Amino acid sequence: MIMGSRTRKCVSFAGVALLLCHAAGCGSSGDSSPAAAGSGEQPAASTAAVDAAQVAALPTASVGTGAQAQADTGLPAKGTPERLLYDIDQLRKRPLPQTRDMAELRGVQMSRNEQIVELATEAIARTHDQEDREEQFNEAVHNLMEARLQLALQGKEEHIDLLYNQAESLYRRDPKSQAAIDAARVRVRFAHTNAMRFAEREPKWLQELAQQARTFAANFPQEDIHAVELLYAAGRSCELHGLTDEAIACYSLVTRQFANSRNAKAAQVPAILRRLQLPGQPLELAGPERGGKFVRIEDYRGKAVLVVFWASGTPRVHDYLPSIREAQEKLGAEKLSVIGVNLDEDELALEAFVERNGLNWPQIFHTDPSRRRWENPVARFYGLRDIPAVWLIDAEGTVVSTNVTPEDLVPAVSRQVARTSR
Repeated sequence: MIMGSRTRKCVSFAGVALLLCHAAGCGSSGDSSPAAAGSGEQPAASTAAVDAAQVAALPTASVGTGAQAQADTGLPAKGTPERLLYDIDQLRKRPLPQTRDMAELRGVQMSRNEQIVELATEAIARTHDQEDREEQFNEAVHNLMEARLQLALQGKEEHIDLLYNQAESLYRRDPKSQAAIDAARVRVRFAHTNAMRFAEREPKWLQELAQQARTFAANFPQEDIHAVELLYAAGRSCELHGLTDEAIACYSLVTRQFANSRNAKAAQVPAILRRLQLPGQPLELAGPERGGKFVRIEDYRGKAVLVVFWASGTPRVHDYLPSIREAQEKLGAEKLSVIGVNLDEDELALEAFVERNGLNWPQIFHTDPSRRRWENPVARFYGLRDIPAVWLIDAEGTVVSTNVTPEDLVPAVSRQVARTSR
């Protein structure tokens, strides 16, 4: 399908393990939980490995470790990390009640997650300072953060604060540890899930997602594949919602820090940045027209130009056609030109659409099938991801906008022509 989606406004981290397997200026490692969570600035977590006096710090054991194994059960002794983790596993496996009452189901899930928090906290307390218990410690942290995430998503403010603060404590304990990485991923998933849910009415969640993506990348540069995937998803989500500066900040970090990443998306980012930073810059545009002619943007100097990226199978292209015709009729060919960059695969589909809709502007279209669709050189050069897209170019060949809407097309072109005429 050639059309990019403009309806899915927040990008998931599909295919990246643990980033979204359950649902994808740099921020510093000491950020607080977002204002949207309903809490203010929180005190920074203790720099000590464990400090039971601080909310954000890792727990310390509250009881001794001398529990005896239960006779004839084959289970680990009560109170041991192994038994605590076993009990967590059993809680997770327990079937939910057979009911359609969503309030009851939410109550059961909340109760289980609260129990998991208690068990995991105790397991962490018994393993955090024992090198030979690192595996159990990591598993306990994973369970703790997953349970906190679910409670935080249900609006439990104390768990929102702890989700952020305990991730910070784990980073300070050992910034290279798997526990710190997993906790940071959960914190990002919290921001991402809320961005998916609330971005339309609360853009601050997109900003929070972008900040957490940049914080993750800055704190864990060794996690290059995950970091690039995360920065790309955050940048793409911000871009789709018009938060261009946030998107540029995320994409720019990819080019600065992960230029040699094995993640394929890293290779696409420079082109995307080139497009996002186009306004105010000269446009580079050239390509073959159907019939053998060659189109160059330089040949259109002295008048405003609309560049229309489209394909015949993209329904929303029809939203633009009335506005384009109106602008052409109002301003005339001496003041306005239109250039199409067609991303169809089938030339017959292009010809049929042009004839059916009476398009009178040149269409850049390649005879080589390998340079069609998203492989069109212009689309690739500018990292184009969504069509239809209409760009406005001034009489000097400088890009005015890469996001002209059908509603604003005629006024935008008229304003540009008026400036040129003065």
